[in-house]
Amino acid sequence: MTDTRVQKLEQDIENFRKDFAEIGKTLRQIAESKGNEASARAQHAYDRFSRQAQNFMDDASAQGQAYYERAREHFDNTVENATDRVRENPLQSVAIVAGVSFIVGFLMSRR
Repeated sequence: MTDTRVQKLEQDIENFRKDFAEIGKTLRQIAESKGNEASARAQHAYDRFSRQAQNFMDDASAQGQAYYERAREHFDNTVENATDRVRENPLQSVAIVAGVSFIVGFLMSRR
């Protein structure tokens, strides 16, 4: 009778081992599944952030280009207006340049 109890106990222990092995396998599968799910979510968030950052950079670049073009046009218009004024009044322009040069020279010599 003791042998049957020992055999029964050994059989129960073996069944527990198998059950625990199965539980461990199931837990690993769940962990892998959750890990894959978390990885997919992280990848999705990264992709979304990358698209938003790229859109922001594209918008900033386009806006910067537009500002550059406006500044360039303004500068070109200013130079053109100055050139027209010099052509319309060459003596007055020479007198203004001479006066400004004299003042700058005077201020520089006082240092």
